[in-house]
Amino acid sequence: MAEWKEYAGSDEQIEEMANGFIFRDHNNEECNLIYRLDQFMDSDQMKKLLNACGAKSYLICEPHPYADMIKRWADTGQPVWVKINDYTKTRYMTTKPDWNIPNADYSFKPFK
Repeated sequence: MAEWKEYAGSDEQIEEMANGFIFRDHNNEECNLIYRLDQFMDSDQMKKLLNACGAKSYLICEPHPYADMIKRWADTGQPVWVKINDYTKTRYMTTKPDWNIPNADYSFKPFK
């Protein structure tokens, strides 16, 4: 589970944060932008940004495994097929999927 970590500015922390994070500043206000290292920001620039903003803690972004599918569903309302992999092998189509069913699979096409 994601948890807030105290920011100390170490190279190890910057490496951990490379794929995406949000942070809280010295007033404990959350910055709602997701930052990541890429062609526009290297580790030195990221450290400068965090220092300038008074970063005190950070949260590593851990995208939902179906994040891309959830975005497409949210943008279009396209029906989603759900297969619950329990002893019943339940399969159904819905326009309001629960994306957090343990051991479930999701698809925009019917399961075979």
